[in-house]
Amino acid sequence: MQIILLKKIINKGNIGDKIKVKAGYARNFLFPKKIAIIASEKNLKFFEKKRKILEEQSKYENFKLKERFRNIKSLKEIEIYCKAGSKGKLFGSIGANHIIEKIKERGIRIMKNEIKLTNGPLKTIGKHNIKIKVKSNMCTEICVILKNNI
Repeated sequence: MQIILLKKIINKGNIGDKIKVKAGYARNFLFPKKIAIIASEKNLKFFEKKRKILEEQSKYENFKLKERFRNIKSLKEIEIYCKAGSKGKLFGSIGANHIIEKIKERGIRIMKNEIKLTNGPLKTIGKHNIKIKVKSNMCTEICVILKNNI
């Protein structure tokens, strides 16, 4: 099936490329997500008009993503106060949602799937390095400091 890409797809093509894909891939994935349209004469003419707008939108989205990544990267550490026992073990745990709330207090938007807690939720007082992966090539680490709430 011949399609026209409305967004860039890694290993497939850029905006406006006319490519051939399997019908199921187009019907079940590309069309519902508005990533592509069928390559008919009518759509080719329509797309030529729309191409510049889509390219500008793509550049703007990339710019916003890079700006958000710079803001996240500027965060060196965040402090979270929580209840803990005498040996430094938390009553409960600190997960991605708690970290998101603390980052949001500083005016930075972050999504749960961008936080990578390699060893699971944080369960002890002290410094913990966590990875934040905004995109495959945009990854940074921040230090989460857990302190006892006395």
